[in-house]
Amino acid sequence: MQYSTQNYNVTFEFSSLLDNKEYTLFYFATSEDPTLTATSSAVKMVNAKTLEALTVNINWEKQVIVSFLLIFVMVLTL
Repeated sequence: MQYSTQNYNVTFEFSSLLDNKEYTLFYFATSEDPTLTATSSAVKMVNAKTLEALTVNINWEKQVIVSFLLIFVMVLTL
């Protein structure tokens, strides 16, 4: 549950969401003391989908050279 002081421009930040998954977020506004008698707004929802993570290996040249060397050594040992 997230709480915020009265403000018309509230931003929420979510962390620990999994990549490439769909989420449904529910929210409503209520008073500072959300007891059973507190009035609240209607419950609304937002559907969101996280993006797929993309990993870029910037050191690919070294890995290709090492792979070729390993293949060369394997061929020599045959």
